[in-house]
Amino acid sequence: MPKRTIVILCFSLISFAQATAQNCSIQVKTEIIQATDGLDNGSVTFEVEGQSGSKDYSIFNITSIQKNVNAKPAYKFTNLAPGVHEFVVISHKKVRCTKEVQVKIEQQ
Repeated sequence: MPKRTIVILCFSLISFAQATAQNCSIQVKTEIIQATDGLDNGSVTFEVEGQSGSKDYSIFNITSIQKNVNAKPAYKFTNLAPGVHEFVVISHKKVRCTKEVQVKIEQQ
């Protein structure tokens, strides 16, 4: 009996869909204080509407990797250089619910 080689080919198609959440809406207000005197002293304060607890949202400054793990209803990022800063607000109340916020700090 001749030797036979059996080859089994398995193909798998993996696709990724962008994660979105139903009824995902995060309302964010910002208050900006511009940088002065050539210093990196700008700031931005965030207020997330609907905030009821200290762990409802996280806010990340993805421009300079500052992290606020337990965001409060109002949170302030300080010592910001002039320029565009990007933030991400992540809801812990809804799965896959985020909001990107872009803030421009100007030199006064």
